[in-house]
Amino acid sequence: MKILRIITTIIKHPLNKGGRIKGIARFLLWQIGTRLIKRPVVVNYVNNSRLIVQRSMRAATGHIYYGLMEFVEMSFILHFLKKDDLIIDVGANIGSYSIIAGSLDARCISFEPIPNTYKHLKDNIAINSFQDKVQCYNMGLGDTNGNLFFTSSLGPTNKVVGEQSVADIPTVLVRVCKLDDFIEDSKPTAIKIDVEGFEENVLKGASETLNSDSLLVVIIETFGSPKFDSLMLGYGFKPFTYSPFERQLIPITNDYPKKIFNNTIYIKNIDEVHNRIKNAPKFRVLEKEI
Repeated sequence: MKILRIITTIIKHPLNKGGRIKGIARFLLWQIGTRLIKRPVVVNYVNNSRLIVQRSMRAATGHIYYGLMEFVEMSFILHFLKKDDLIIDVGANIGSYSIIAGSLDARCISFEPIPNTYKHLKDNIAINSFQDKVQCYNMGLGDTNGNLFFTSSLGPTNKVVGEQSVADIPTVLVRVCKLDDFIEDSKPTAIKIDVEGFEENVLKGASETLNSDSLLVVIIETFGSPKFDSLMLGYGFKPFTYSPFERQLIPITNDYPKKIFNNTIYIKNIDEVHNRIKNAPKFRVLEKEI
C-alpha cells in the first residue's frame, strides 16, 4: 500500500531519527491540508530557503516528509559547494538542487525541458530571490544540437521519446543542445544529471567539460548500474557515496554494492573534495544542523 510505504520511509529516514512522530505529522498535515486548500503551498526548505509545492509534485513532497528527498547527494552538495562555485543542474525539475546552490551563494545553470515544470522552477527561484545566482533554461541537453520529443504528463519521470511515441502519449517538442556548446568558457565545479535514461547522451555532449580541471564532481542517476563507471574513469572520476553525519566519502566497490544507490557521486581530485566537505559550515534543515 502506497501510504504504508511512505510512512515506513519517513520512519526510516535519517533526518527523522529522533523525530519520527513529527515526520508522520508533517505527512498527515500535508495530505489533509492540501485536500482542503487545493492550491500550492510555500514550505521551508534548507538554509532559510523555501519551496512552492503542490500535491501533483510527487518528488518534491518528499522534502516535506524527509527534509531532503535525496539525503545523501543533497547533503554532499551542501557540504561541497562554495560561494561563487558553478553547478550545472541537468533535469532541474522544480529546482531542488538549484535552490540548494543559491542558498550557499553558489551559481547555478539549470536546464528543465518540460514547459510546465520549468514554470515551477522559475517560481521557486523567484520566491527565494535567486535570479542573480540561478540561470534557468527551458531546454534539454544531449549529444546533438536540435529538437527532441519529451513526454509531458509523467511529472518527475518525463523523458525523451522517439517520434513513433508521439501519437500514443502527451509529448512536447523541446530544443536540445550539447553542454559543451552551451556553456562555452564557463567552468563548472559540479554537474548533477537526472534525465531518466538519457544520461549517456548528455555525457557525450559534455566531453570537453568533463575533461576540465575545474570540474570535480558529477552526480548521475544510475539506479545502481555501473555502466557509466568506465566512461567516467576515462575522465578521471571514481564512484563514491557519502555519509553526511560523518562527512565521509565512501568508495563504491564490490564490498559496497552499487545496487543500493539511486545516484552515484563521481569524484575527481579526491583530496580537494575531501578538504571542502571537511571544512564546510553546517547546513540547516528540519531544525537540524548537519
